[in-house]
Amino acid sequence: ESEGLSHIVHWTEDEKSFVICDADLFLRMVLPKFFKSSEKINILSFNRKLNRWGFKKIKIYEKNFSSYRVWHNPAFNRSSAVRSLN
Repeated sequence: ESEGLSHIVHWTEDEKSFVICDADLFLRMVLPKFFKSSEKINILSFNRKLNRWGFKKIKIYEKNFSSYRVWHNPAFNRSSAVRSLN
């Protein structure tokens, strides 16, 4: 979010889940920063990776003709994500 990507991906209000707002931009602009092989990945394979890592898709909702995916893992939140990046 600090890099101006909140229109693509952001934390939920309680900071316990994250929302992918634009899957195409997420794949092109966010994943390459964290995954070396991201140029070969599509959203379905990334969803499978999230499932393997213990994330559950808790919600898909439509807003302004767009589909938003909300992902949650009880062991992962904004604080733990920030610590893992440092």
